[in-house]
Amino acid sequence: MKRKYYIGTLLALIVIIVNQAYIQYQLYQKHQDAKVINVAGRQRMLSQKLTYEMTMAKTDETYLSRSQKTLYEWQKGHNALLNGDSDINVEAIRSNEAIDALYDISQNINTAENYLLQINQISTDQIEQNQNSFLAKMEKAVALLEIDANRKLRYIVIIELLLAALAIMVLLAEYFFVYRPAAKEMEYMNRKLTEQANLFRGIYDSNTAINIVMDLDLNIIEYNREAEIRMMEYRGQNLNLHKSFKDLVVPGTEEHFKTSYARAIQGKISNADWPMPTIDGDIRWMSATYYPVYEDQGKIIGVAFNCIDIHEKKIAESKARKQEEKIKEINQIQSHDIRGPLSKIMSIVEVIKMEDDDQAKIEMISYLDDAAEELDEVIHRIVLSDQPSNHKKA
Repeated sequence: MKRKYYIGTLLALIVIIVNQAYIQYQLYQKHQDAKVINVAGRQRMLSQKLTYEMTMAKTDETYLSRSQKTLYEWQKGHNALLNGDSDINVEAIRSNEAIDALYDISQNINTAENYLLQINQISTDQIEQNQNSFLAKMEKAVALLEIDANRKLRYIVIIELLLAALAIMVLLAEYFFVYRPAAKEMEYMNRKLTEQANLFRGIYDSNTAINIVMDLDLNIIEYNREAEIRMMEYRGQNLNLHKSFKDLVVPGTEEHFKTSYARAIQGKISNADWPMPTIDGDIRWMSATYYPVYEDQGKIIGVAFNCIDIHEKKIAESKARKQEEKIKEINQIQSHDIRGPLSKIMSIVEVIKMEDDDQAKIEMISYLDDAAEELDEVIHRIVLSDQPSNHKKA
């Protein structure tokens, strides 16, 4: 697709360049045609001037030099039309019919030159007749030049229409084979990106952790649904974009926030568990993590705040510690307090087994009662110490 785009753009550029180059060239030619016609018109004026000066030279010799100068200008203009003249920036005409007409006019110019050399032998009628012949031929030449100029103009119009049609065809080809497929592909990619963004947003919002992203000025630039719900439930505050994160900092934890934020903008991660007071006066244990947010080039552009409610976990850990302490206490009782009375009972039983005198056995049984009562007290203490735990379990 990228290759087609480059080819289409290159073709359009080529068409535009060719079009502009052709237009500039034809404008230059049109300017040259205008100069040629202007020179041709001046030739007619010079012929009339020369006729007047030659007529006056027959009676006044001062007009002879003026006639020679005018003749020179007349001949120079004629040569400029046939061969071009860089001094006046005129190119030679290219119309064959006009060239033939100008060559025919050369005869009149040569005749005028000969008349000037023998001005006293030439009649005024001959001078005027030569001028009239020149004017008629020049009129024909100018008409041919105008016809050639008009023909060029029609040619320019046709070429311009063809170039315009070609440009339109190139643009249509680019539209159907480059831009429309590219637009469809971009639309498809945009739809996919939107779906991915919605998916990620759904995942982000379904997260049970509080997630808030702030920029380097501490303004909130992103947050998930859980953050919005929990901040209202625990802190009674609404979340919105561009709200300052400092407004959410729990009183008493300002220094911890400043330290964690400073570490985050240095590329470090901070984590801590802390009790958060709620609006109803209770305490909920939270685990907060601050970590840096990077852009594609690796530059830190903000700080992310991730907070998890660990209140139930803390309660469970507290219960587990208490149970562990109780087990240790029971083990201590079993290891020391129970072992004493139990050892006495076992010793008395052994003595009774070996004693033959019934009176002595009865006396030993009284000792056995004392040891049994001592053991019962220990067992009763163990039962009492375990009652609160059993009550909570029930």
